[in-house]
Order: sequence, then C-alpha cells, then structure tokens
Amino acid sequence: MKRNQDAVQTARESRERDQRPLSTGTARGLVVQDRLLVGVGACAGVIALASNAFQSIYQQVSGTAVETALPIWGNIAYAGQIALMLFVVLGVYLAQRSAFGRFGTVASAIALLGTMLWAAACVHQFLDVLAVSPGTAPEPPGRVIVVMMSFFALHAIGLLMLGIATWRARILPKTAAIMLTLGVLLGLTIESVTPLVLLVYCSGAAWLGLAALRVVTAGTPGHAEGRAVDESVTASAQA
Repeated sequence: MKRNQDAVQTARESRERDQRPLSTGTARGLVVQDRLLVGVGACAGVIALASNAFQSIYQQVSGTAVETALPIWGNIAYAGQIALMLFVVLGVYLAQRSAFGRFGTVASAIALLGTMLWAAACVHQFLDVLAVSPGTAPEPPGRVIVVMMSFFALHAIGLLMLGIATWRARILPKTAAIMLTLGVLLGLTIESVTPLVLLVYCSGAAWLGLAALRVVTAGTPGHAEGRAVDESVTASAQA
C-alpha cells in the first residue's frame, strides 16, 4: 500500500517538474512580448501627440488645414498620426486585458479594427495626393467617401468605447480615460470652432500609452504575472 502511494507521489512530482519549465518559459515570453509592444505603443502615443500638435497649431494660426496648405506633409502628418494610434490602442489593451471583461475586449477589437481601416484610408488618400503632386487630387467618388466615412465612424466609436472600458477597468489613470473619451466627442462637435480641441483626445491617448508602459514594467495589477514569473525564476535559481 505504501509502495503504491510512493509511486503516485513520485509520478505527481514528475508531472509538476515537467510542466514547470514550459509554463514559466511561456509566461516569461508573453511578459517580454507585452512589454515590447506596450513600449512601442507608448512611444507611438508621444509621436502622435506631437504630430497632432503641429497640425492643430498650424490650422489655428493660419486658419487653413495643413492638408490644404501643405498637401504632402499635411497628409503624412495625419496618416502617420492615425497609424501610430493603432499601436497605442494595442498597448492600452495589453496592459489591462485581464481586467477588461467582455465589454473591454469588444471595445478594444472595435478600436483596433476601426483605427486600422481609417489609417489605411488615410494612407490611400496620401498616395492619391502624392500621385498628382504638385497638382490637386480630385475628389473621390461618392461611394468611396461613404466607405471612408464608415471607417472613420468605426475608429471614433472604438476610441469612445475604449475610453469607457479603461475607466471601468481602473488599471490606468481615470483622468486620461476621460480625456480620451471627452476629447473624441469634443473633436466631433466643435473642431470647426478650434482645432486645438483635438489635443485633448491625443493627450489622453499619449498619457494612457505611457501609463500602460509603467503598468507592465512595474508588474502592477493587470499585469501581475510578470512579477510572479520573475520571483519564480529567482527562487529557482537560488534553489
């Protein structure tokens, strides 16, 4: 009887020993991957904010949209800003996905998809401008405008939902989440009054990107597995 119990115990210990390196290695790989992606998102948020500041200030001072006054550079600035936002959204999601729940996951998916499609539309518009430079690009057909506007709507709705989900998750700063959500609404309603209002949502996005990097680096709630893996590896090394 005792021999059987010893055999069972030995088998159990063997399984645990075989599984531990795989799970630890996988978790460590995921943590490193998340930190890299979130770091890219944090940098992208700062650059996107700088790009938006250039566009908004230029339009506020000159009274003309930068895409109109400087077609090539203006379209590069805007298309680049939207493309960079894709990495910001991804980083914000990775930093708090464990606390997001169903709504947060859906919000992140919509934000990622909408931003990706809107960025593609902006790049397509830039290529049209580049093709006819220094002339003026013709207006796209009506059906193309409808498709592009649907991409923009999906992008805006996704950012709104992401801001609300971030506020509910309580992992990243609530003020930054409010700035993102409120900034999108202000941009949709009063951008014609002052383009500087767009700095609100871009500042909120950049803040969230930097806060997400701090979360995954420090192993705070929402990414605590990173700290657990580090402690496990340290303890194994000491043993």
